[in-house]
Amino acid sequence: MDRHTPGPWEPVARQVGASFAVIEVTAAGRPDPLAFVPTDLKRPAYRSAAEADARLIAAAPRLLAEARRLLLYLASLDLAGTPPALALAEAVTGATEPAKENPCDRK
Repeated sequence: MDRHTPGPWEPVARQVGASFAVIEVTAAGRPDPLAFVPTDLKRPAYRSAAEADARLIAAAPRLLAEARRLLLYLASLDLAGTPPALALAEAVTGATEPAKENPCDRK
């Protein structure tokens, strides 16, 4: 069962200081951001990577939906047991199962 916030998700840049910004990944109807991706405005390579990371995070709900659609299509062709289909099914399961431990509980 999915317990993630439904999409769409959007990356929104927020400048924090003269040389620092945070890209927030937000979802409609949710008051707080889902994720924060920090970036250094004075280093273009870091900024470019941070923007790409935020876009990838924001794409997660759509990527998950398309992966599930592809799994159904592969099953309709009797290809569900092939190595690529099994790898995709494992990735979907890993992305949607509850975490075994809460990272906030680590010391």
